[in-house]
Amino acid sequence: MAFFLQILTDPTKRIATSMESYHFYGIDGTNEIYQCGIFPSDESSIATTRDMASQIKKDKTVLIKNHSINRKDYFPSVAIHSNKGHVFQTNKRLDLDQDKISLFYNPPLVSLADVDASPKKKLVSVKATIDKVFQQREGSSWKRKDIMISNEDNSKRICLKLWGDQATAVTDTDEGSSILVKNASVDKYRSKTQINTTEITSVEVERGVVPSEDTTTEQEIIGASETGSDIYFATESDNITVPRSVFNNMHTNLQEFIGQLPMKLLISYENGHVTQVTPPDAAAVGADEPAN
Repeated sequence: MAFFLQILTDPTKRIATSMESYHFYGIDGTNEIYQCGIFPSDESSIATTRDMASQIKKDKTVLIKNHSINRKDYFPSVAIHSNKGHVFQTNKRLDLDQDKISLFYNPPLVSLADVDASPKKKLVSVKATIDKVFQQREGSSWKRKDIMISNEDNSKRICLKLWGDQATAVTDTDEGSSILVKNASVDKYRSKTQINTTEITSVEVERGVVPSEDTTTEQEIIGASETGSDIYFATESDNITVPRSVFNNMHTNLQEFIGQLPMKLLISYENGHVTQVTPPDAAAVGADEPAN
């Protein structure tokens, strides 16, 4: 079987047990998108694998022969083994659905609940709160950092795995910050949903700005979550870490607080840390009360 494929991404190299393979996405004439890989059959065919990968260039159309297709995941996978597969460059242009291609490059933002319900290998974009950053792990040819992310009310938590250079995009000081992940791949492991970054994933951490001196500012809080001993407030531009002891002085629980959002609060800092959270009207009442 042979088929034409327009290349959507340049090939990227992966190394496992000293054997390198090359991976890319492509779309065929029926507008079906495939996740493709070129694999060496043994160490002696690594050079051939590299030569085949050099034929793969984004936006070009190739003819692929002697390959195998697995359709169990969201994107069918195409395996091309260098000892029997062939990749040919062509001048053919396919009549493709440009809206589908645009959706591939820019998947819309979805909720973590939607991610949990998504099939394996589907590409998604999410915006969430960083709950926990785990220690980076490394091998001879790979590195990975796992982080737990949650939605605004902390009702859904999913592990996000940052691979390669993206592992350095998040540090443990980012706990409580918002993270925007575009074009990540859904994975299923032991019946649990995870998200893996890929070569086409972008990661942006929206770090809050903490005042370095003692001050009180009025902020409009639009979201809140909790992790461990801290509560996190979200504004349009920043994320604010509030010690649980400070939050408890508001005499409310988190769910009741979220139910009143959005809400303007006076946030007081000492040495860069939140020490008091007060509704503006309560501060005004306190200021007007006569001294005994």
